[in-house]
Amino acid sequence: MPEKRVISLREVVNDIRAGYTSAELMEKYRFSSVALRKAFRKLIDFQVLDNTELSESRNLYQIPDASTLRNVPRRRITTPLSIYENDNPFVPGVIKDLSETGICIEGIQSEIAQEKCFIIRGGFGNAVTVVFNAKCRWVNRSGPKPVAGYEIVDISMMDAKQLQKLMTRA
Repeated sequence: MPEKRVISLREVVNDIRAGYTSAELMEKYRFSSVALRKAFRKLIDFQVLDNTELSESRNLYQIPDASTLRNVPRRRITTPLSIYENDNPFVPGVIKDLSETGICIEGIQSEIAQEKCFIIRGGFGNAVTVVFNAKCRWVNRSGPKPVAGYEIVDISMMDAKQLQKLMTRA
């Protein structure tokens, strides 16, 4: 019979509060997505954390399962980088993280499955413009500004190269 693992709830809570992503928690504790959901439920049931604290953590919006684990690494953006909707260029959003296939944006209203055309101008002292279409995959409206994750569905090769350059400077 396999030996039962003992995992410190205090350590899990500390990791969540330190900003670990769901994927990082799954890797560190060898959790499946189901086990991670159960751990979150226990933390809530034992009143160690509440739903608000979990939902406010920008890294725990979704608990990944085998079909949603990222194959492409994301870059967290620590310096504010503005992004605009092509149809609404006067209301900027802020990029929170990005990859070659997806982007997390704060401050732009969206609905799940909605497609938008985005423009990134400049960024980290460069005169770069990147234009692409993206489809909203999730939205979190619990904070003062909405945060949404988008899958990039259409981007030119030139813009994809510019996006890669932005990622290396992030």
